[in-house]
Amino acid sequence: MHLIKKHNVSRAFFTGHSLGGGIANVAHLVVRAQLKKTGSPWAELDGTVNWLACTFAAPQTIVRKYDPSLPPPSIVHDLDASAYNIVYGCDPVPRPGMLAYVGNFLEIVFPMIIGEDIEGIVKKHPKLGFLKLLNLVFEDGAVGAVKLLKNGTAGIMNKLTHVGTVVYQKSEYGSGEDKKYMYLTPEAKIRSVLDVKDKMEFKELWGIGVSEKTTQPLVHTLLDAHLHVYKFKFGPQP
Repeated sequence: MHLIKKHNVSRAFFTGHSLGGGIANVAHLVVRAQLKKTGSPWAELDGTVNWLACTFAAPQTIVRKYDPSLPPPSIVHDLDASAYNIVYGCDPVPRPGMLAYVGNFLEIVFPMIIGEDIEGIVKKHPKLGFLKLLNLVFEDGAVGAVKLLKNGTAGIMNKLTHVGTVVYQKSEYGSGEDKKYMYLTPEAKIRSVLDVKDKMEFKELWGIGVSEKTTQPLVHTLLDAHLHVYKFKFGPQP
């Protein structure tokens, strides 16, 4: 806050990738709440700084407890109007609360991934450490994961939602609509696109059965999607 005042900052971004993006969105929420809190030092900046969030592959972070048939509270409205999350392809990290997608991931992809060289892949790409954790937690594979979800975890996960607009690119290698960036909002629209229920569509998204992608392990497909941030180009998009 001291630096914002010292340098007369008029626009500030919260940003991050993966879990860091989720934390950035939570920080965005906390700061906006402090701006309206009487007695908070942050309240001095209310109306003087344009607060924005631009995150990459961030997971869902908030629970919308208000009546969806009514306008959202002002703080949620402000968050939704100023936050963007870039999501690419089959990346599961931005989809923990999308149970149709999670179910397909556990049934189709997870059993194939845990048979691959997890140790070697995580050693080379530490950002995929969660795969090693999954492998340890679910020693009996997808069956163990499904048991955990049925014990109540699914109900909690399903309440999670994204903030603002999801900027989604299905594939940079496809043609036509798949290569275009889709600006998804509100939450219902985000879920309708990202929560892939149809198994054939899900397999196509992962490249399963698609000749040009079947040569690489699925964990590499996951890696390409989750670390697509390094290929992202700022500026006008197609």
